[in-house]
Amino acid sequence: MKIFEKSVEFNYINDRNYVHSSSIIQCIWLNIESYFHSYDGQGIFMDIRFHHILNSNAKLIVFDEHQNFLEKDHISSEGVVYTEGMKLYFYLFEDTNSKVVKSNNFKYCVDVNCAGDYEGVCIIGTDDIDSYISNIIEANKRVHKITLCEKSKIEVVNLYMKKIPILCLDEGLKLTTITIKNLGVREHGDGVATLNKIKFHDFSGLQFDVAFFVKEGV
Repeated sequence: MKIFEKSVEFNYINDRNYVHSSSIIQCIWLNIESYFHSYDGQGIFMDIRFHHILNSNAKLIVFDEHQNFLEKDHISSEGVVYTEGMKLYFYLFEDTNSKVVKSNNFKYCVDVNCAGDYEGVCIIGTDDIDSYISNIIEANKRVHKITLCEKSKIEVVNLYMKKIPILCLDEGLKLTTITIKNLGVREHGDGVATLNKIKFHDFSGLQFDVAFFVKEGV
């Protein structure tokens, strides 16, 4: 059953000309958060796959069961938010007739100590859901750039994230330490795809996977 359908607007972040994956995750959670209020105290997680880069505003559709949409439907991202007793499936469709017209400045709070190719130990800011998601994605991006010798023209694209903990941090926790462990690298198109596991030092057993596509820019 369809739960709701609505148009959603985005802002670009800093000097980007596309919608950042952190903005998509935040948008989805803010729009479905109210459906999970009765599950406060339980672990709430998100799986999300990014089919292509989003350069416009979008339409968000949420169901209580999985749907099979085709690429021709202009789907940008899809996934599921879930807890032990509930699952909501979301689908984000690009709206090429609705352009992004605003941008926000965001100051990342990320301190990286690289420990090997595509991995390291990082301290990130966790003031709120926005900073938590943005900084954790940025930390993973930075270990990629360090591995590739800080080349300025590197294109890094988020492919998917699996079992992202949405509500895991104490409200008073401003910083947390994460370990980024590389699980593998393989050729993918004209670049490489990496799979990393991110673990939280402050929360035993809490971890999730993230896959990036990386190539040298033009």
